[in-house]
Amino acid sequence: MSYFKQGMYESVVKFATSVLENDKDNVKAFYRRGVAYKHLKQYRGAKSDLTRVKALDESMADEIDKLMADIARL
Repeated sequence: MSYFKQGMYESVVKFATSVLENDKDNVKAFYRRGVAYKHLKQYRGAKSDLTRVKALDESMADEIDKLMADIARL
């Protein structure tokens, strides 16, 4: 989380990826990595991770839809 708040998005991707190696359905890791990918302009990875978040946690659907709309505008 501290990497995320500091804008260290490459570190966020590395850490979230390592979390997902051990916990394939970790919503927070997918979310953080997806947002980090967005900031790194790696839109394919962002879309993939954010789609996974939406599938795992429907309560985040509105937030994910907003992020996906942002990506579509880029």
